[in-house]
Amino acid sequence: MCNTLKAQGQPRIPVALVLLLIIACFCIGFGILLGAIDIPQQAAYEEISRNTSYTPIIQPAITDNVSVTVTLKQASQHTARDWNTLWEINSQTTAWVTVENTTIDYPVVSTSSREEEEWYLYHTLWGDWSVLGTPFIDYRCAYVQEPHHMLVYGHHMTSSDAMFSMLQDAYLQDCFDTLASLVWDTPSSSLILQPLCALTVDASWEQIQRFDFDSDDDYRSWLFDTLNCATAVSPDAHALLLNATHDITLVTCTSNISNQPERTLVIWVL
Repeated sequence: MCNTLKAQGQPRIPVALVLLLIIACFCIGFGILLGAIDIPQQAAYEEISRNTSYTPIIQPAITDNVSVTVTLKQASQHTARDWNTLWEINSQTTAWVTVENTTIDYPVVSTSSREEEEWYLYHTLWGDWSVLGTPFIDYRCAYVQEPHHMLVYGHHMTSSDAMFSMLQDAYLQDCFDTLASLVWDTPSSSLILQPLCALTVDASWEQIQRFDFDSDDDYRSWLFDTLNCATAVSPDAHALLLNATHDITLVTCTSNISNQPERTLVIWVL
């Protein structure tokens, strides 16, 4: 009788619960550790943004076209880049991407193989190992002359808003509505694109992995089909689609858990 009462007074904790608690503590601790690692690496990207930027002098054209005037006004509020400095750091630097109303403000590298893509997932612009990696263009874009459609990949960091983390939930309309223009700076131009739509898909989704189009009409037909799959859409989507000739699609992981297949796609058009 005494042994039975003792067993009731000191119940055993299920082994499964103990394991779950250990895993939860490990994940929290690992997340904090990654967050601490992120800090100096993120600071390096912020410093290179400051050190390579300057305000260009833009001479507005005399025109009655309101959209052109607005574009020039917007462009004058953005910075240009010191490409020679960026190329000294990494010769594969191709563009600089900035998304207004977010912390996205990063150099972008071009790749020519799957192996190079894998490398930039965990290396900075300077070549150092990093959980942040470096945003990179899908290598298949390199084999298309003047591509209409460009995929750019960046990490979603659960521990911070670094890289493309602020796009994680952009497939939700409320989150998508907070996004504004994307500025795509290259050595030859500075383009301002408008948000069209966003969605979450499996990483193997073939629709978004098409890069070669026969004409502008063929491209817009593809873009229309993609738009029909979106869960978050711009109120100006119809007008944007009618005139679209190019898009830049930013890609990041949807889940807070690593190695999951879901990806968030956010499409800006020109």
